[in-house]
Amino acid sequence: MLMIDSKDKDIRKSVIYIISHIIGADFKLLKEGQQHPLRQQLTNDGTIAKMIQLYKDKENKNIDFKISEIIAHILKASELNADSNVEIIQLFKEKTRFDELALIAENPANHEAILSNYFVKKLFQYEIISLQSLNLTIPLLKFGSYNTKKLVILAIKQKVEILKSDQYLDKQAHESNYLTKEKKQIHIKAKIAFALIRWVEGMIEEEGDYEEIDAKQL
Repeated sequence: MLMIDSKDKDIRKSVIYIISHIIGADFKLLKEGQQHPLRQQLTNDGTIAKMIQLYKDKENKNIDFKISEIIAHILKASELNADSNVEIIQLFKEKTRFDELALIAENPANHEAILSNYFVKKLFQYEIISLQSLNLTIPLLKFGSYNTKKLVILAIKQKVEILKSDQYLDKQAHESNYLTKEKKQIHIKAKIAFALIRWVEGMIEEEGDYEEIDAKQL
């Protein structure tokens, strides 16, 4: 912890990358919905709180992406009920860290905080975050409450349907270099998300709520 507090930026950066390597080793073994085995220990010893403090510090702007990754890996699938932990959801939202939010969204108790202030409208707002938007959409649909599922599909169904089109992705990849790199992943994730949308639509049909959905779309 003392090394993290170093005034030397290079030392802080080195320590952050070492921590990332240690946390990442266990993270890679986790399945969807599983929490990081070091979460409780790192909560109790103040590491998470310190990481959040570092993430907020503008002096660490050049490594904030790595700090946010560490925080999300530690808090994966955990219910964020402490004020300091809930704060990180807002910080991730402000910086459009959809991949980090996706890990936190593996626990449905966090969905209300994630989706507050109409955040669902931010999904697929720009082409450049298509993959990240899909990454967040999937756990929201998988683990969300019935009302959360309805809210999400109402906002993103058409966009997901477009992204599962090979023709559309080929056209966009031709125009955008970043989509060329992510095209395959986007196509796979879009098909997964759309299958979940169909599943939710089946639930809505059983509940007889389609008239409400259609009215909102009009």
